Amino acid sequence: MTGTPPCVVAVKRGQTLKRMTPDYHTRTKSGTQMAYVCHDRGENLFLSQKLPLLRDAINATVSETSDRVTVTALYNAVSGVSHTDGSMIKHNWSCTAYPLVDAVAVFSRMQNGYDFALVLTSKPCAVISG
Repeated sequence: MTGTPPCVVAVKRGQTLKRMTPDYHTRTKSGTQMAYVCHDRGENLFLSQKLPLLRDAINATVSETSDRVTVTALYNAVSGVSHTDGSMIKHNWSCTAYPLVDAVAVFSRMQNGYDFALVLTSKPCAVISG
């Protein structure tokens, strides 16, 4: 992704993501700010308001070129175009869209089950405590 480098915040065990403010130029659905929670089968958990940031993070974790994902695949998964919402992408990744406040709560509930829990934004907009 070109432009401003992303802001990556690692949320460690024992820490809590309290809230996120809206990122620049992000998607809304019926006026509600949306965010995406993506995870694999046990190692990585990502939260972002931008699909390109998720694509970059996912592709940085895979070793095989054939396991790389595209923004289109992520969009199709979260919008239900070709998959059901939350289906597996490349048989390894699940990505679901939530309203921003709900996404923070889902991420916080899920984070202790993963080795890496990262918040990906294009500007500092995550508040963590603990």
